Amino acid sequence: MSRRSSRKALQNIASYIGNAAAHIALYEDFPFTMKEAISYFSQAAEIAGERTWNEAEIKRLSDLATRRAGRVIGARLEPERKKDFDNLLDRAREEIKRFIEAEM
Repeated sequence: MSRRSSRKALQNIASYIGNAAAHIALYEDFPFTMKEAISYFSQAAEIAGERTWNEAEIKRLSDLATRRAGRVIGARLEPERKKDFDNLLDRAREEIKRFIEAEM
């Protein structure tokens, strides 16, 4: 893979796992959410499996995915739950870490 395509792949993986982690953090108890998150994680795993990632790339992936999760959580969080943002983002970070440990 070229440097440019590696960067794009990393961005795609981060988007998928950031979305999945945010959905799990926000709507954990809903079956549809889990189905959607599994789909996102599967798509990310497919891209991740195409090559070997170094530590710097994995760190970048974690940062990008966390930012993505934060944006999704912030956009979808009801006003009365804004105080829960940090806890929800921590939950999303756990999911991101779990994905990275399993797939990268």
